[in-house]
Amino acid sequence: MTFLDLARLIRHYWIAVVAASLVCALTAFGVSAVIVSPKYEATATLTSTDPSGNVAADVLMSTVTPLAQQIAAEAPESVTITVKGPKSGATAAELRVLTFSAEGGDADECVAAVNAAAQETADRVEAIFLELEENQSLKREGAREILGEIGGDDPKTEALLEAIIIDREYSHCAFIVDEATQAEKGGVSAPKLALIALLGGLVLSVVVIIVSDLVKRPIKTREEIEAYSGLPVLSWPAAAGEGQMLWANLSVKFDGGLSDIAMLPLSAGGSLGIADALCAAAKDCGIDASAVPMENAGLAQIESEGADGLKVVACQPIECDASSVYCVRRADAVVLCVRLWKDGLDKLDDVLKELDAVDVRPVGVALLADR
Repeated sequence: MTFLDLARLIRHYWIAVVAASLVCALTAFGVSAVIVSPKYEATATLTSTDPSGNVAADVLMSTVTPLAQQIAAEAPESVTITVKGPKSGATAAELRVLTFSAEGGDADECVAAVNAAAQETADRVEAIFLELEENQSLKREGAREILGEIGGDDPKTEALLEAIIIDREYSHCAFIVDEATQAEKGGVSAPKLALIALLGGLVLSVVVIIVSDLVKRPIKTREEIEAYSGLPVLSWPAAAGEGQMLWANLSVKFDGGLSDIAMLPLSAGGSLGIADALCAAAKDCGIDASAVPMENAGLAQIESEGADGLKVVACQPIECDASSVYCVRRADAVVLCVRLWKDGLDKLDDVLKELDAVDVRPVGVALLADR
């Protein structure tokens, strides 16, 4: 399928495409605004610092992170709290920041829960590091006592004892909480969801009409039917009138020697209108003409009506009435009635095979609008 074919499809079905897209958008908007409960998200951060530089960031975070995850798991059932550490490639300052996110249906509850989790983590981890500082102080005092007992004047002994003392001071570590002040509405908003649904409906409807076109292969242009069937198009929807154009082509082709014309449609209801229009055009030229609707009346009625002048028989599709075969066999000229976008190339091919089986060759095609 070329871009021109796609553009022609969209142009013909643009009302259906727009309608489907709007239905999808309105449905998504209604579901999001009325049925789906709103979700809110609040964020707080916990920054671990050590101005003395004695405690590395990875040591701090290895203690803070597991504790924060434990506290997050203890959050109320109505709120979900997640803990995120620094991303890869983070700066030295970002390596010390832990982010708490609370998600739930109530904004105030999310703010309270996330702030409580961050603050409790700070309090607990601060207590842990104070305890570490106390233990560290006891170790230092014990090492100094041992150093004094074995001889503090010995440089080698002093260096050995100093090497085994853990020289970290945890009292400088601080844990700063940046609390959330408000919760933002999370998820996709109703207008955004409607826009996404609108685009999705547009794409889906275009795909549907493409698939339908590939399956049904509707006749879209006069050039398409001429190239496919090899039959000339004797009339098509135009301001001059389909009947006048068809009569002009038939009268020139047969030089007025017509008494019986069979209008054979590919689908039901596609011949009577053009038959009436053809008779009206013939009457304008002084020809006594009458349209005879077949409608399963049989050949007796067809042969009895309009016997003195030009008779235009509006046949039924061959698949609907086998009498159409007899009708086209006895006619002076057979014109196929094809409706744009309604009739397909496959049906045209079937009708041409049926006519070829009874040795009938249509003189041309009356290409009708998709009414």
